[in-house]
Amino acid sequence: EKDEGAKGETEDVSDIPKPVREVIEKMLDAGKTDAAILANYQMEEFIQGNDVCPKGLENPEEKVSRMRRVKEGRSGKETEADQDFKALSNAMSILSDLQKRKAYDSKDAGAMIDDSIPADKKPK
Repeated sequence: EKDEGAKGETEDVSDIPKPVREVIEKMLDAGKTDAAILANYQMEEFIQGNDVCPKGLENPEEKVSRMRRVKEGRSGKETEADQDFKALSNAMSILSDLQKRKAYDSKDAGAMIDDSIPADKKPK
C-alpha cells in the first residue's frame, strides 16, 4: 500500500504487516499518542514476537511514526517537529528583520505599533 503525501511524495507502508497496520490505525483514530500505541498490549506482542511477527517487530517506533505521517497526509520524512521548526524559523526571520517586521505589522491595519524605544529605557 502506498499513500500520497502532501507534496506528492509516496510513503510505502507495505512492509508493515496488515494486522499491525490495523491496530496502529485503530489507535491513531482514537487519538492515541505514539507512546500509548507502543505500550498497547497488542503492539507489545508484535514487538516481542508472535504468529504475525515471529521474529518480533523491528523498529516499531519508526513504523508507528510512518503510519501517523501517512494517516495525517504529511509528506515523506517531514515530521511535525520539522514543520514546527520551519514555522519558527520563518517567524524569527520576520521578527529579526526590521523591514519585514514593519511589513508584517502593517497587515493589521487597526493596530498602531510603536517600535521606538522610550527615552527612559534607552541604553546608556
